[in-house]
Amino acid sequence: MKRSGLSVILDVPYIVYCAVSFTALGLAVLGTNLFLPTLRQRRVVAGAVSRAFLWIAGIPFKVEGLDRLPASPCVVVANHASYIDAIAIAAAISASLMFSLLMVISGLTA
Repeated sequence: MKRSGLSVILDVPYIVYCAVSFTALGLAVLGTNLFLPTLRQRRVVAGAVSRAFLWIAGIPFKVEGLDRLPASPCVVVANHASYIDAIAIAAAISASLMFSLLMVISGLTA
């Protein structure tokens, strides 16, 4: 579906708003995480800020099926590639599960 020139132009303020919000929240996470001693605490902050960004940007976000994840190590993969996938995964998955995922990916053991 082709969009009119006016509708594309009206998207620019929203794009700028999202970019500024993402940058401000990202810098806040970086600044906060410099002073947090553990990786788990840093992941909690990243998850909370990811959820905040999705809310601020007006992106609907609903998590279903976390109860179906196995208790053993597993890999969580997005069903398509986009820049928002990492934010959505960080927002959806708890800090302890994310840490386990990264341990498996990097080849470390718990």
